[in-house]
Amino acid sequence: MRGAILSIDKKANPEPIKEWITALSSEEKDYFILEVATGKNNVGIQLVNRLRELFKIPRSESNYDTHRRSFSQLLENAKKQM
Repeated sequence: MRGAILSIDKKANPEPIKEWITALSSEEKDYFILEVATGKNNVGIQLVNRLRELFKIPRSESNYDTHRRSFSQLLENAKKQM
């Protein structure tokens, strides 16, 4: 059940999730448990994002280094390949 709620690969993501969760306030723990119990979507993602926010861990450094192309650039490239 835990894997379904919070899918975290320890090799790819060595964040100390267990320790972070124990540091949450009772109110926040209750909030996340209620979200899970009522079938809310993406609770695991929300929880990890909250933990990273509290402990100042960037979500993904690769997102900041990625060169993004606009829709018009993608369309132009697609036309060139035709």
